[in-house]
Amino acid sequence: MEYAVRCVLDIELKTTSQATAGARAIDLRRHVEETLVELEHRWIAETEVELDLVRSEASFLVAVEAGDEERATSKAWGVLSMAVHAAGGATSHRPFPRDAEWSVRLIRTKASPRTKEDKTAAFA
Repeated sequence: MEYAVRCVLDIELKTTSQATAGARAIDLRRHVEETLVELEHRWIAETEVELDLVRSEASFLVAVEAGDEERATSKAWGVLSMAVHAAGGATSHRPFPRDAEWSVRLIRTKASPRTKEDKTAAFA
């Protein structure tokens, strides 16, 4: 079954104290865009992202095939985590590379089964 999984990530930049708000926003957008490119390289073509610059949070909505909601959540976070690492970031459960300029922490997830109608429409 196909699931739509929302993963909300807190993004931390190492250069936060020295960067202006504009530079920080540019860095956040760049890291999210690089992560999206890496997701596409991992056969996750259906992805949407919302970026909250005030909270430094990114909400990724990823479509995955899985047997149940728990597996869908695990699969989506696993692929998203790999994409973050490939884009040069770090995650809380895999803190390498140690010289990463940015890192993410998973705040919350939610998986919902997708129906045939959902597949023809954009993510809700």
